[in-house]
Amino acid sequence: MIADWSDEIVLAATILSWFIIAAGLAQTTIYLLQLVLAGYALSKRPPVARSALLWQRYGEVAPPIALLVPAYNEEVNVVESVHSMLALEYPNFEVIVVNDGSKDQTLQRLIEDFKLVKFHRPYDEALAHKPIRGLYSSPMTERLFVVDKENGGKADAQNAGINVCRAPLFCVIDGDSILEPDALMRAAQPFIDDPERTIAVGGTIRVANGSKIEAG
Repeated sequence: MIADWSDEIVLAATILSWFIIAAGLAQTTIYLLQLVLAGYALSKRPPVARSALLWQRYGEVAPPIALLVPAYNEEVNVVESVHSMLALEYPNFEVIVVNDGSKDQTLQRLIEDFKLVKFHRPYDEALAHKPIRGLYSSPMTERLFVVDKENGGKADAQNAGINVCRAPLFCVIDGDSILEPDALMRAAQPFIDDPERTIAVGGTIRVANGSKIEAG
C-alpha cells in the first residue's frame, strides 16, 4: 500500500508560502518605518552651512592643517589630485605628497608639472619609517612639498609625512583622491567647536570613476 502525501505536501507548501509572504510584508513594513523615522530626523537637523558661512565663522580661527598624500605608482592621477588639493578653500594648509618608492613616473610627473626643486627642511624622526631620499618644494606654490622615500607601505609613508609636516592637524588621503573645495573647513569645524573632545574626524567617500575632472 502506497501512502498518499499529496494533501500534506500541499498544506506544507501553502503554510510556507504564507510564511514567506508574511516575512516579506514585515520586512517591507520595517523599511518603510525606517524611512519615515529617517525623514523625520533629517527634517529636525539644522541646515548644512554653506562654504561662505563656514569661512566667515571659522576662517580666522581655523588651525593649520597638513594634507598628507601617500603615493605609490600614481602617475596617472597624482598631478590632477594635487591640483584639486591646492585649490581647497582653507586659510592655512600645506600639501605633502609622499612618494613611497614608486616604480613608475609618479615622482617625475610631479617634478615636471610643479617645477619641483630639492630643498632642506629640518624635521624630527618621532615616528619610524624607511629612509627619505629627498625633499622637494615648488616655486609655483609655497603650499606644496614632496617627500621621496624608499618603499615601506602606506603606514610607513604616513609616518614620514607626519614627521615632515609642521601643522598641529594632519589629514591623510590617497594619491588618487579628489576633495570638495570646502572639505578641510568642514573637517576642521569639530576641532574648533569642541577641541577637548574631538580626536579625529572622517568624511564621506564617493566614487569618481567615469567622471570628467578638470583643474582638480
